[in-house]
Amino acid sequence: MVFDDSLVLEKTINKEYDLIILDLLMPVLGGVETIELIKKQFKSPPKIIALTAPEWNHDKKELKKKGFLDVYRKPLTSQLCENIVSKWLDQTMF
Repeated sequence: MVFDDSLVLEKTINKEYDLIILDLLMPVLGGVETIELIKKQFKSPPKIIALTAPEWNHDKKELKKKGFLDVYRKPLTSQLCENIVSKWLDQTMF
């Protein structure tokens, strides 16, 4: 887990991830800027999910055009995390 989306780029250089959950509003880089950089970094980027504050009304269609598979609202509870993983990762991986 990182607390600054710019660190996501550093982490993805050193390790391959199957799923990344990006907060759209983070210090330094936001989720939209980060996904654009990740897509440039990889031929086949990992699955990326957007996480947003409940009061923000992001256009889900626009975010999907940017490359996010889905958009979820905070708070990111353990149950929500489990739902995201089971929906977006191949269960044969476990």
